Amino acid sequence: MRTGRAYRGIAIGLIAVVAVSTAPAPVAACARALYVAKDGTVIVVRSMDWGEDMMSKMRVLPRGM
Repeated sequence: MRTGRAYRGIAIGLIAVVAVSTAPAPVAACARALYVAKDGTVIVVRSMDWGEDMMSKMRVLPRGM
C-alpha cells in the first residue's frame, strides 16, 4: 500500500509533466488590431515580429482614400 508521501511525489511529477508539456513555444507571428470609434474613425495597427529589418514605413491616409 502506498503512503501519502508516495502519492505526493506522483502528484508533483504529474504537475511538472503537464507544466512542461503545455509551456508555450516561441513563435514569430504578426498581430493586427482594428479599432472603430463612435465617430467613424478607424485605426488599424499591425506588428511585424520578424527578426530582420523589413524597411517598413508608416503611412497615414486621409479619409476617403
